[in-house]
Amino acid sequence: MLLLLLVHLACPAHAGDVTVEPGELLVTDQPADAVEAARTALQAGRFDEAASAWEALAEAGGGPGARLAQAVALYEAGYLRRARTTAEQVLAAQPKNVAALNVLGLAQVDGGAVEAGVATLEKARGFASGRWKARVGINLALARYDQGNAEAARAALAEATALAGDDAALGAALTTARNTIAALDGQDPGVGAALGRGDTAAARSTAKGQETAAASRRDRITARLLLAAVERAEGKLDASAERLQGVLKDATEAGFTREVALAQGNLGVVHSLAGRQPLAIDALRAGVQTAQAGGYRIVEADLRCELGLAFLRADDINAAKGEQRAAGTVLGGMSYLQGVARQAELGGAIAALEGDLATADTALGKAVDGYEKQGRFLDAGRAATTAAAAAEGVDPARATRWTTRAEGLFQ
Repeated sequence: MLLLLLVHLACPAHAGDVTVEPGELLVTDQPADAVEAARTALQAGRFDEAASAWEALAEAGGGPGARLAQAVALYEAGYLRRARTTAEQVLAAQPKNVAALNVLGLAQVDGGAVEAGVATLEKARGFASGRWKARVGINLALARYDQGNAEAARAALAEATALAGDDAALGAALTTARNTIAALDGQDPGVGAALGRGDTAAARSTAKGQETAAASRRDRITARLLLAAVERAEGKLDASAERLQGVLKDATEAGFTREVALAQGNLGVVHSLAGRQPLAIDALRAGVQTAQAGGYRIVEADLRCELGLAFLRADDINAAKGEQRAAGTVLGGMSYLQGVARQAELGGAIAALEGDLATADTALGKAVDGYEKQGRFLDAGRAATTAAAAAEGVDPARATRWTTRAEGLFQ
């Protein structure tokens, strides 16, 4: 019997760092030392303290400037719902406030309303100029990435790059955004790519570095998701599951809907690897539903492929076919090469189990070629191994060719 292909070890891609700041603040009729203390807390990354300080200044009559700084601090502290309502208060008084629109758009994107967030960021970009237009453009590019709209993401990033010039503060954000969007082509230099080539040591080092550098609640949640993926690749399934349960709790409390979907989906993958298919299917279904409702098409495509694999492990081939078709629909019109390879691999595994060697060979060959072009040699080797198992006993020469190719990829 064909050995089912291993579940993907690389964690699903997700958007990188966003860029938020209040800009030039005008705070009215407040003590200078209180304003300076609140400003210092925000700049130092003490976001809970900053949110409370700016709220007190706003309540004391500090005006829209104080309320805007409160919204920024709330967003960075991971209180998305409060950040959103606070930004809306600023916009009620100043409808064209670019910084407030920026915060609101980001809170919408992160909070499960990607389409609305993109519209808000587009509005902000329309009102902005110069450096602020660049800043909003970076965030818009990342939101477009969530939607799987590679063309729009790259266009927004190109415009932001031209506007940013040699601005050092925006340079780091631009680099992060470029790396994130490069994941659409499988060229991201981060943890996922390291796991894809089987380098767990490099993956752990990168993930730990991100955990150490994390300045916001969102950054900490992202780093923990990456560490859970590394633990899964290392075979530490219980540790990975425990970490993911914690991430799921924190992301749910904060309202980070994308990260909720990722935690649900990755927890499902862990359960599947551990042989707990009913739990895996439930968790992956939840992740798919969360991603679909929020508009995170990249995440949805990845998790539908993982759900299809879980169904195969549970011997439910019809359900696996359904997810394979649904993943293809999500990927339609999307330039996401890793997702295309994953969907092809799932389709090949289904065909192999049905004894359709020709279809399996074609689909798995597409997956192997796609992974190899992206430098994901472990994934490519796994797909080649599945192709060899499908051909074994039916076409020995073909099985040998696939085995030889798999061995070369694993090396």
